[in-house]
Amino acid sequence: KARQSAVMVLLYHEEGRIKFPLIVRPQYPGVHSGQIALPGGKFEEEDQNLIQTALRETHEEVGVSMHQVEVVGQLSELYVPPSNFNILPVIGLLSEVPQFILEEKEVEELVIADINVLNDKTKRKQKQMTFYSGINVDVPYFDIEDRVVWGATAMILNEFATIIHNINSKK
Repeated sequence: KARQSAVMVLLYHEEGRIKFPLIVRPQYPGVHSGQIALPGGKFEEEDQNLIQTALRETHEEVGVSMHQVEVVGQLSELYVPPSNFNILPVIGLLSEVPQFILEEKEVEELVIADINVLNDKTKRKQKQMTFYSGINVDVPYFDIEDRVVWGATAMILNEFATIIHNINSKK
């Protein structure tokens, strides 16, 4: 009975580099308050499917028109127990540098990441975090623009990094 949702790994070229946006969630009473995430959200009845959800939510959160995005694939679905969400990561391409327009209620800040950070071993770190139950856990994370990108977002980006690495190693 998990709630269905989707997120977008939105790729575009800028200054000879491939980049993608991450959002900083605002502070609110909830398990994902203040976290860094990919644009996305929960499935709504008007969505035809989860790809449509990723496109709609990306438009709502960062202002990129659904018609500008070429969907090229998806990653493995991921279940997140604390929020009871099942997430479908969708990969989208833009043909030009986007003009981001942030939805202030859902996005506190935008972090633009270079795709090369995903396979940079110096950007893969661990830190101890204390969870609600008081349990301390060593958590892997990506250090992106001096930000801690962990949890479901880090797991999604790790799968994407593995795919990129495998493609590059065959060249």
